[in-house]
Parts: sequence; structure tokens; C-alpha cells
Amino acid sequence: MNRKPSRREPMEGSSLEHQDTREIILDLKAKKKTKGWSIERIEEEILRRGKSVSRSTLKRIFRPGSEDHPASFSLDHSLLPVDEVLSDDDDAADPSAPVQPDVSRLKLELQIQVERVESLLAQNDILLDRVNFMQTQIERKDRRMDERDLMLDKVIAERDELRARLDALKGVNDDES
Repeated sequence: MNRKPSRREPMEGSSLEHQDTREIILDLKAKKKTKGWSIERIEEEILRRGKSVSRSTLKRIFRPGSEDHPASFSLDHSLLPVDEVLSDDDDAADPSAPVQPDVSRLKLELQIQVERVESLLAQNDILLDRVNFMQTQIERKDRRMDERDLMLDKVIAERDELRARLDALKGVNDDES
């Protein structure tokens, strides 16, 4: 039985694999260690950028062994904001040096976009199924209405015929009197 994956786990057949997310978490831990930042500093930097990741989520990300449970983190809402903060080089020695794209962040953003597209495609399939079901229901009800219209036409025709007979009988009875 196929079930829909939650927002916290990759869809079957997508490019998001637990191992990729695991590597992202390990990369975040390495960047945190390299920068020497505390969880509080990371949280402040995320908030400064207008985003939000709870302190408890940050603690879970950086807890030893968290990389063994990569499906418990939302790429879009948890890992990407942390990666953006830790990937920034505000402390760069040479500010005039050309900016190199952060490949891991770009990969993460691409994975998030793939996940979004796959989610939208799944939603589209569900909506198409609903539309097809509704079209079938409409066709069925149209047929029933056509059948009722035919039945009503028959009943009206019979009523008109009976009225005509009744009027004819009344005319015969009036002549006899």
C-alpha cells in the first residue's frame, strides 16, 4: 500500500535520500564547530534574518547521533536556515575576494525545490482524481435528470390525453341532456 510521505521525509523515488540529509547534518555540525558558534548565536543569526528555528530543534540537530535520524528534520524549515547562517562568511579575511557559491547550500536548496515539486505533483494527481470523480457524478445525475424529464413528458402527455377524453365525454353527456 502506497502512503504519502510526511513533510519531514523524502518522497519515494526522489533525489532526497536519508544519506544526503545525513551528510547535510554532519556538514552543519562541522561548520558549527569550525565557527565555534553556540546554539544561541545560531538562533540569533537566524532570527536576525527574519526566519525562525526553535532552540529545541537546533539542539536536536546538533545533538550527537542526530545524523542517524535525518527524516526527523524538515529540510525547508530547519536545516536550510541553519545552513544559510553557518555558510555565511561575514568573518572573511578578504572582503574584496570573489564570492564562491556555497555548493552544499545550493544542493540543499535544489533538494528542497525537488521535494516541493514532487509534493505539488502529488497534490495535482489527487485533485485530478477528484475532478474525474465529480465529472462521473455529474454525468450520472444528468442521465437521471434526462430519464425524469422523459418520464414527466410521458405523464403530461397521458394527462393531456385523459383530459381530452374527459372533455369529449362531457360534450357527449351535455348533448344527451
